[in-house]
Amino acid sequence: MSKYCQSRLVCKKCSKRHPSCLHEDQRDSNKANLASSQPKEAQTASTSNPQAVTHKVQGDERSDLTSMIVPVYLSSTDRPDKEVLVYALLDSMSNTTFLSEDVGQDLDVQSQPATLSLTTLTDEISISTFKYDNLRVRGFYSSEKIRPSTFTRQSIPLDDSHIPTPETASKWPHLVCVQDMIAPKQDCPVGLLIGYNCAQALAPLTSVRGQNGEPYAVQTDLGWSIVGGQSDLSNSFDSFGHTYRTVSMKVEAPIDIKKVTFAYQSPLKEATASDFLQLMERDFQEAEQADAMSQNDKKFIQVVTEGLRQREDGFYEMPLPFKKGPPSLPNNRQAALGRLAGLKKQFLKKPEYHSHYKVFMKEILARGDAEMVGDSSDKGLWYIPHHGVYHAKKPGKVRVVFDCSARYLGTSLNDHLLQGPDLINPLIGVLLRFRQGPVAFMCDVEKMYHQFKVADPHQNYLRFLWWEDGDLSKTPVDHRMKVHLFGATSSPGCANFGLKQIARTTRNSVTVQPTSSRGTFMSMMA
Repeated sequence: MSKYCQSRLVCKKCSKRHPSCLHEDQRDSNKANLASSQPKEAQTASTSNPQAVTHKVQGDERSDLTSMIVPVYLSSTDRPDKEVLVYALLDSMSNTTFLSEDVGQDLDVQSQPATLSLTTLTDEISISTFKYDNLRVRGFYSSEKIRPSTFTRQSIPLDDSHIPTPETASKWPHLVCVQDMIAPKQDCPVGLLIGYNCAQALAPLTSVRGQNGEPYAVQTDLGWSIVGGQSDLSNSFDSFGHTYRTVSMKVEAPIDIKKVTFAYQSPLKEATASDFLQLMERDFQEAEQADAMSQNDKKFIQVVTEGLRQREDGFYEMPLPFKKGPPSLPNNRQAALGRLAGLKKQFLKKPEYHSHYKVFMKEILARGDAEMVGDSSDKGLWYIPHHGVYHAKKPGKVRVVFDCSARYLGTSLNDHLLQGPDLINPLIGVLLRFRQGPVAFMCDVEKMYHQFKVADPHQNYLRFLWWEDGDLSKTPVDHRMKVHLFGATSSPGCANFGLKQIARTTRNSVTVQPTSSRGTFMSMMA
């Protein structure tokens, strides 16, 4: 487009590199009025960051790329009870924290006028702004508040498709363990950009990495986010990007215009009737054969099929599907003790958090999902660190997540587990099958993963440390989980395989077997 232009136009009014039709006299007059109407102190206000620098290049290509964007609650020291939910962009390339003017008005707190010199990739301008020193920011699932020094901007442009969600994590096997810790998509604006002048908000606490080229998850004090993803730029016709050079046409007479909109003519992919028919019939043709499986998927099926058995108490038991048999892992008990010491500090700061944590641990011990064991020097051991997360709709109940991706000496438990094939029925097919009968029934399996036990020889790979009765004054003792964990890469496949196995074994005793195998859906947050 612009690279083929033979004549570079400049504005006739300001001689800058934009067409005359895009020049806004009102903006220049507003800047002059603001500068003249403000007190002299405000015009010459100095800040600790006199130069505000930010860089951002953004494309509109269709992609699955996400960035460090988290939902946060904003409040002030003057009115701590009034909180505003916004998305915050954690920008390590900006040395200043910015707040959108609309959000600042919603908070209705005191501010001071100031002037900033804003440097971007193409320009350097002085802007009139307001400074907030009394704002507080906390994460969506956190109660810890951070105090950034903030300046206002008219808006914070951001493509909301770059916001990570639990669905983003579910697309990557190595990120399934953090899916439940990422907040669902919120109906709120992007109102905050946090720069490295607030290092506490950007400092990584924990990260989960995959292979080269795959996205990674990072935890900060404001919550979990996912950075990276897939971007297909091979089809240039399907991609558009923002550039500082645009195609324009000469306008002889000045036009009083508030907004200019460009319409792009883009080719549409032609869809035939047969393509449309295949799309409509997808998921409803009951195939005789299952989809082709990889060698690892076949091994997963073989391992869990050979090890699956029904115990005397009625529960099904299956082994951990290791890639190459039970591995010989290094003893990481000291590393787990270090993580537990950090958890203890949080308990001492937040007694309510400790109380909720004890309730969860007491429940899993009472149900038999976990048990206390003695210290052992066996080689087949692995200690799993754990931490608690809160759900937005269940503030008084903590959920303990076992970090099976925690690495020690270059390895983790998830590195040795098979993920298994995708046995989950497509959700749209499950919902549409409700129309097959006059009445539809819906139920939920509580603690889905915990309904399937782990074979005894493999339970020592699920060890964790905890205090007896939750008493922090006592010495931590060894415990081990006896069920499949939320956080293990193999748990979704094992739970779904077990559910389908129950449907197969009960086909002669009940009449709902076809529905229970094809009409169910299991989320990755079971």
